[in-house]
Amino acid sequence: MKNTFLFFTVFILCVGQSYAQKEKITGNWLITKVEVKNKVITPYQVMNYNKDGKMITMGIEVGAWEYHKKNHSIVTKSEFDKDFNGENKILKLSDTELIVLKDDAKVYYNKIDLNQVSKENANSGLIGSWRLNNEENPDTIHLLTFTSPDNFLLITKDYGMQSKSKGTWLFNKKDKTVILIGFSMEHFKGLNKVIHISENRISLENKSVTYAFIKEENQANTIEHLVFSQDDFFNENGGFKYEEEEKNLPWNDWSAMKPDILNVKQLVYTHSSLIPDTTSFENKTLTANVEVNMDEEAYYIDNIFIGFDSYNVPEDTEFPINSFDDYNKLYPLEEATFRIQGEETITTAAGSFNCTVVEAIKDDVRQKLWMINDKLGVYAKIIEENPDEHFGYYDRYELQEIIYNN
Repeated sequence: MKNTFLFFTVFILCVGQSYAQKEKITGNWLITKVEVKNKVITPYQVMNYNKDGKMITMGIEVGAWEYHKKNHSIVTKSEFDKDFNGENKILKLSDTELIVLKDDAKVYYNKIDLNQVSKENANSGLIGSWRLNNEENPDTIHLLTFTSPDNFLLITKDYGMQSKSKGTWLFNKKDKTVILIGFSMEHFKGLNKVIHISENRISLENKSVTYAFIKEENQANTIEHLVFSQDDFFNENGGFKYEEEEKNLPWNDWSAMKPDILNVKQLVYTHSSLIPDTTSFENKTLTANVEVNMDEEAYYIDNIFIGFDSYNVPEDTEFPINSFDDYNKLYPLEEATFRIQGEETITTAAGSFNCTVVEAIKDDVRQKLWMINDKLGVYAKIIEENPDEHFGYYDRYELQEIIYNN
């Protein structure tokens, strides 16, 4: 009887110890360092040893784990990545630190509390969108957005190409660091020392290089999405509903408007292109050349509403030239199905203008146009939106300056 009692006592103690060890392992761990022979790697990856025996990283289940008391080790299995398979001999295990030996690699973990991470992130001063101050390569945009509780999005845009990285961020007020954890990241991945934080600027040091960011204004309230479609322009029988509106367009009398346009040399616009997955814009200046031929009574203007002008294309590029005539009603834009919405006075950097407001559509591309009533071919503002899921875009053009001949 006494031996039986002793057996059960030892059994319960062993089970209890095993359970206690498993409880210590269960939770979220930050992999801070891996030592392999003479090399040191800092992967900064979060691994969740789930209480149900699952291994989860970046929201993805990558395998299973179990604690083996006899060898004091964590045995892991994975079909996702064979590198996870095998025995992780525990060298140290506490409430905050775990060190294991996996094959020839010594792996260091720090326990993290996601609730505490959320609190530190919320009070970090980093939440919002930040644009890299990239003076050496201004054509490349890096836009880093921190959201609560712990997600980030990094958009990199360069010469019509765009990449996107997302993941988890961990701010440490005591150490003055922020760790970015994500897949396929080329910039700012891993440990970043926080050199400076203010309302409008932050500086991060990553791998001995310092990066300065400027706070990006949330421009969501400036985005006017165009929600009309082709169906809105035609009746049930397929007939065009706005046939009579053409006569109400402002640019019908060339002779009356000719004197006002004679001395115009150039039209300068700001072209703002919405960066996908953000409320921020990529901005550049476009200049349209204007030419008036009195002998032919012709008026030529560069169509810059295609996203570029003759000043930022290769020299051998032949920029399209078109001229105003009775068949080109939305000149210098290409022909489109349109309807008139009314009149509106709007103000841009170039001044205040009374405009005829037009909605137009070509295929699935929608446009809203502010045609200046007394300036032939001059738009105060244009919004163009393509809602396509894969190739969509949102562009805005605003008149900045009218340059006259001396």
